[in-house]
Amino acid sequence: MRRDLARYFTKRDGAQSRVDFAYLRVGPTITGTAYPKYYLWLTSKADSAVLSVGAARVAVIDGTAEVTNFLPAAYMRREPGSIDAVFPKPVATAIRQRLHLSDSAATRP
Repeated sequence: MRRDLARYFTKRDGAQSRVDFAYLRVGPTITGTAYPKYYLWLTSKADSAVLSVGAARVAVIDGTAEVTNFLPAAYMRREPGSIDAVFPKPVATAIRQRLHLSDSAATRP
């Protein structure tokens, strides 16, 4: 997974990236016949510079990790409702904890 994430963020950020991540939910989420999905908090770095920080939903398709959604931390702070549009409630709560936002921020106008 780390290799596939590094490839995605190298392309996204325009620099050779190294990705560190933590699972926001233990184990994959499998619904019906869909591909397993993992929810991650990750940081993309080039050398010592941080390029991207945020939450991702990653599907594993035929052994390859594909980022289906990535929301940068700065965007989620400005648009907290965006978290609920992509992530299930328990994962959204974990993201808000990392961002130091309350769950009530999602209903803010």
